[in-house]
Amino acid sequence: MPYISAKVIFDEAKGGDALAIQVTEYVCRYLGKGLACAAGMVDPEVFVIGGGVSAAGEYFINLIDKYYKECVFHASRQTKIVKAALGNDAGMYGAAKLILGN
Repeated sequence: MPYISAKVIFDEAKGGDALAIQVTEYVCRYLGKGLACAAGMVDPEVFVIGGGVSAAGEYFINLIDKYYKECVFHASRQTKIVKAALGNDAGMYGAAKLILGN
C-alpha cells in the first residue's frame, strides 16, 4: 500500500476529491474546536500553526478558522490563526539559538 501523507490528503481535497474533503473537514473541525477551548483559557492574540501539515497553506488555515469561529467565545472571536513563517525550520532555528545563545 502506498504511503499517504497529510500533504497528499490536502492536495486531493484542494482538487475536489470527496473523501479527502471529508477527512480535512473532520480534522479542521476538531482542531478549530480545540483552539476555541484554548482561547477560552488563555485569550491569545494569535495562534501560529506549524509543522508539515501547515504546508497546506490558506486552505488549511481557512478551514480551521471557520470551525474556530463557530465554537469560540465572543471575546476571542477576533484571534488570528496564521501559518508559521518558518515552517518546519522553526525547530532548527530554536536549536541553533540554544547553542549560540544570545
